[in-house]
Amino acid sequence: MIKKISVKNFKCFEQITVDFKELNLFTGINGMGKSTLIQSILLLRQTYEKYNSSEWPRIILNGHYINLGTMKDVSYWYREDDDIQISVLEDEQKWEVVWNKDYVNLVLAQDEENKHERYSLMGKGFEYVSAERLGPRRYYDNLEGEEYQHYQIGTRGERTVACLNDIGSDFKVYENMRHFSESSERLDQQINAWMSEITPGIKINAIPYFDVNLMGLRYSSSSSMGEESTSAINMGFGVSYALPIIVAILKARKDDVIILENPEAHLHPKGQRRIGELVALAAANGIQIIMETHSDHVLNGIRMAVKQGRIQPEKVQINYFYQYLNDRGIPKHDVTSPQILQNGSLSNWPDGFFDEWDKAIDELF
Repeated sequence: MIKKISVKNFKCFEQITVDFKELNLFTGINGMGKSTLIQSILLLRQTYEKYNSSEWPRIILNGHYINLGTMKDVSYWYREDDDIQISVLEDEQKWEVVWNKDYVNLVLAQDEENKHERYSLMGKGFEYVSAERLGPRRYYDNLEGEEYQHYQIGTRGERTVACLNDIGSDFKVYENMRHFSESSERLDQQINAWMSEITPGIKINAIPYFDVNLMGLRYSSSSSMGEESTSAINMGFGVSYALPIIVAILKARKDDVIILENPEAHLHPKGQRRIGELVALAAANGIQIIMETHSDHVLNGIRMAVKQGRIQPEKVQINYFYQYLNDRGIPKHDVTSPQILQNGSLSNWPDGFFDEWDKAIDELF
C-alpha cells in the first residue's frame, strides 16, 4: 500500500508531501493540483512498465496512462533548480525518479523472485479509470495486448465489457461489498444490483462476437409485461460512465490500487452517494482507493459508512488542495487534511471545502 508521495518541481508543485491511507479523497477547486498528484503516480507506473534495464533509463512522459507533453510542460515555473523528483513510499519500499534535461536517475524496487508482484503500485492489481471514459456505444473492441494486465478494464473503460465476459460469472465479490438486494456473490449479479442504484432494475448483458474481435453490450429490465432489452447506444451517459467504476471496485482484491477520476460524472445525487459508500466498503477490505472528486454526495457516502462502522475513520484520508501567495507574490499549492470523526462529522471545514451550499443558503435567506 502506498504510504506517502513526495513531489518536487513537478507541474504546479514546488515541493509537497502527501500521506496516504486505504481510502484517499482528493478535493479542491480546479487547478489546485489534484490531477497533478495523480499524474505523478501514473508517470512512475508508466515509466516502470516501459523501462528496460538493458537500455539507458528514460522518463516515459507520453504513454499508456497519461500524455504530459515535454519536459518544459511538466517543469514547475518558479523552480530554483532543474531537478524534478517524484518519490513513492510503499510500505517499506521506495520508488523514485529524479531527472532534468541532462540525466535520469531511477530507483525502482528490485525483486527478481516475485517480479514486483507483491508491490501494489507496480503489481498486477493496479487499475486507473480516467475522467474521460467511453460514452454509450453498441460495440467495444475485445482488445488484447501487453499493455493490459490481469483483467484491467482500461483507462477509459474500453475493456469493461470484455472483462465482464471473462470473469463475470465465476468471480466472487467480497461479502461486505455485496448489495443488500442481491444474495448471489457472483460479480455479474452484484454489478447488476449496484447499477440498479443508477437505473432501477437494469441488467447488463455482454455479448461476444469472436469472429470480428468485438464485444457487444445490451441493457435489459424486467416488468410485469416481461423483459425489455435495448442497445447500449440508447442508454444515457450516467450508465456507461458508472459501469467501469463499479466493475473496477467490485472485482478488486486486497492490496490492489485503484485510481478513479470523477466517479460522480453524469450521476444523480443518490448514485453519487452510493459510489461513496461502495469505495468505503472496498477500502475496508484493504483495497487502496485514490479518488479525485468534486462531489459532496460522494463525501457524504463515505461519512455515512464511517458513522455506520462499515469502515474505520483512520482508514480514510481527505486531501483538500488549495493555493496561496507567498511573501514574494508567487502562487504556491499545498494540501490540508480534515479528518472524518467516528460520528461522521469532520474535524474542521476549510474555506472552499464543499461549502457552496451553505454560502448559497446564506445569500438566499
